[in-house]
Amino acid sequence: MFLERLDVTDLQHDKMSLCRAQIELTNRWASRHSDIKFLSMHPGWTDTPGLAKSMTGFYDKLKLSMRTSDLGADTINWAACRAEAFYWVSEFG
Repeated sequence: MFLERLDVTDLQHDKMSLCRAQIELTNRWASRHSDIKFLSMHPGWTDTPGLAKSMTGFYDKLKLSMRTSDLGADTINWAACRAEAFYWVSEFG
């Protein structure tokens, strides 16, 4: 995600990382709707087919210590429901 620029000519995401597009879209919404809190976060290194396909070497070395999809979803739920998550975003976002 950090190594890619947003390619506005590829809005169907044929080549571009969906993570990059999500970050850009979240920032755009947040700048236009200051009365709503928008979050975009990394759920931790989670064992997913996308990670296994896109980062095979990394995945092969760390797959036994990665989080499950349920644990990744738990992180997202925590961030959406906890007020302190919003304070952290405002400090670093």
